[in-house]
Amino acid sequence: MWTRAQYILGISNLRFNKISRKHWNLQRVKCLLDTWESHSALKDYLLSSVFVLPKKVIQLVETTCKTFLWTGGSDTSKKALIAWERLCQPRVAGGLNILDVYSWNHVAIGKLLWNVCRKKDNLWVKWIHTYYTKGGAIWDIKPAQASWMVQKIFKAKLMFELAGITEDTVATMSIYSIKKIYGLIRGDYPKMPWRRILCNNAEMSKWLFILFLALHRRLQTKDRIACWENLEDMICPLCLRENEDIDHMLFQCDYAKEVWNKLLQW
Repeated sequence: MWTRAQYILGISNLRFNKISRKHWNLQRVKCLLDTWESHSALKDYLLSSVFVLPKKVIQLVETTCKTFLWTGGSDTSKKALIAWERLCQPRVAGGLNILDVYSWNHVAIGKLLWNVCRKKDNLWVKWIHTYYTKGGAIWDIKPAQASWMVQKIFKAKLMFELAGITEDTVATMSIYSIKKIYGLIRGDYPKMPWRRILCNNAEMSKWLFILFLALHRRLQTKDRIACWENLEDMICPLCLRENEDIDHMLFQCDYAKEVWNKLLQW
């Protein structure tokens, strides 16, 4: 006999514990990544999610996204050219502004705590106040005997403290903006001098990504490949005279100089 949740999801024999949620969420992310047209749908799914995701689930989601970024698929693996933490930084700071799922989910959980503080007329909020707060200060409550999810909701106060938001501020918020608070907990980053080359650039995404790697000096030139592979031939295949590195390939090679001259005369 299917439950209502199983009927809605179309999944039989589904047990809603951490493990089943983990595999369901991960499978959904893989399905979205496997279809190029669905990339925006992945972001919408994660941004709209206010579910408490276990840390293991977040790690698996990020691993799947890393694999897709560097290989174009969701099954094979490849050495990352730039650290994931750097990619999650804003574009002006030298990142790609990729969503930090761990931080975003913490901020999304904070919305649940905000609902508790605002004492809205939701049934589950009334239940929290009846069984856990019992008229006490929400910031002082540590429900050790509560379920894992309820404990995560109350621990969201640590996220508010990190963002410099007090209990009184949370209680008086008329609107909870996940995007705004996500920006607060990320803090400020130093701006890169070359940020204008990438920001608001209307070129193709593939070209911009190659430019992004070049600005970070992470293109797979022979001098970099030789760091983890035994290369006997280090000569540039275009000019056949000097060793290949990023400066030579982009500016010093005769072929590169010819390309630049034609572009400047165009």
